[in-house]
Amino acid sequence: CHRCGVGGSAIDFVMRVRGVQYAEAIRWLRKNSSTLGAYTPRAPVDETPPLEMTPAHIELMGRVVDYYHRVFLQSPIAQKYVAARGLDDPELLSTFKVGYCDRTLGSKRPARNTPAGAKIRDLLRELTIVRPSGHEVLAGRVIFPLDDANLIPCRLYGRAISAEVLARHWYLEGPRGAGLFNRPAFAASSEICVTESVIDAATLWRHGFRASTACFGTNGVTDALLEAMKHHGTRRVLVCFDPDDAGNAGA
Repeated sequence: CHRCGVGGSAIDFVMRVRGVQYAEAIRWLRKNSSTLGAYTPRAPVDETPPLEMTPAHIELMGRVVDYYHRVFLQSPIAQKYVAARGLDDPELLSTFKVGYCDRTLGSKRPARNTPAGAKIRDLLRELTIVRPSGHEVLAGRVIFPLDDANLIPCRLYGRAISAEVLARHWYLEGPRGAGLFNRPAFAASSEICVTESVIDAATLWRHGFRASTACFGTNGVTDALLEAMKHHGTRRVLVCFDPDDAGNAGA
């Protein structure tokens, strides 16, 4: 792009514009491009079953959430970003344990040549918090935990705070579609505001609309979101998408 200076392949373009990961970009291109039928991806598309969270996964995810939250509280650059988005509210930051990934998680793990270190690395890879190389997936992003039906963090959402990070929006895989932002809202109110993104829902929460949650983009209504509405008897849904073509079509 001559305007912003960003380059890459068609896959990189879809990842950036649609805010999806590599495997999902491949799927989207295969579905929407008539010229990609014979394309062989650089890496295998992940078709593995959704992760089943074990007690070990749950315990480690909680520790990672707490660590990223502590990092955020000590990171001027992350705090500057949320302030620019109007989210510098201590209650919000504490309630949702907003975090930041500064690539220091690896230094807190036991040595890789110990049984404990090897086990933690395996669990982190299974949670997709780190890549097979050991690098953190959400590096350079402000992080919002997404909870399962038991209000336990099961996925993480990361929002890039710099244009240098390729995809602005990044959701860790986790149990597919299971994580929701602000799950307590469903039990607290029969009326729910649903936004395109976690940042939008957090903004509504910050300004008094506490019964706010998010889907995964304009086409990202998940079974978990619908099940939460049914389980708690949601009577009214306010669709708060952007007033553009994608938002209107998604609504």
